[in-house]
Amino acid sequence: MKGICYKFIIGLIIVLLGTVSSCSATSKQTSGEAAWVKGYHSLNELTTATEIDMIAIGTIDRVVEIFNYSPLPEHADYGTKFAFRVETVLKGEYIKEIIVTQVGAPNKPGSDIGEDPLFQIGERYLLFLSKIVYPDTYHPTGEVLYPNTYNHPGPWGRYLIIDNKIYSLNNTPQASGTYHESGLNFNGVPLSTFMREIDSILQSQ
Repeated sequence: MKGICYKFIIGLIIVLLGTVSSCSATSKQTSGEAAWVKGYHSLNELTTATEIDMIAIGTIDRVVEIFNYSPLPEHADYGTKFAFRVETVLKGEYIKEIIVTQVGAPNKPGSDIGEDPLFQIGERYLLFLSKIVYPDTYHPTGEVLYPNTYNHPGPWGRYLIIDNKIYSLNNTPQASGTYHESGLNFNGVPLSTFMREIDSILQSQ
């Protein structure tokens, strides 16, 4: 567990947008366990969080890059940058295609986080996203710093869309039962209803 927490913390510092609040969640998957930096308990909290820059609907289109973000040569930690083809933006600026990062690599079994398994090409999602701003001191070896790169905040930030219905990750085969948050538990909610609820929350701010 200690090594996996180290992996996740390093990943957040180097690749992902970190936050200061703490919340832990334990994985039952073989890929690994994670102590998440921040968790969310309701759609209202997630939608209005200051670190959420974009809420978008779209499709995982392709793998753009697989990279090693570890500073230790003897201890590789992999990340993947996926192209996300955007259909609709509910919060933030519309961009036709963005990059979404994840810990893990498709060709490295067990390198992802069990609660937040790697995206699959062709999956359609509603994602809550935080834009990654790389510090001037970050100069990776062999990694391309693409503009419009975002991170989703763990399993709370991704909702699978099947037949225009919304499913939280705990209700999907990808990661069934890996986490449960009653305020974010969606199992076949119509996408239109979900979108209206998000819009209502944003309008009430």
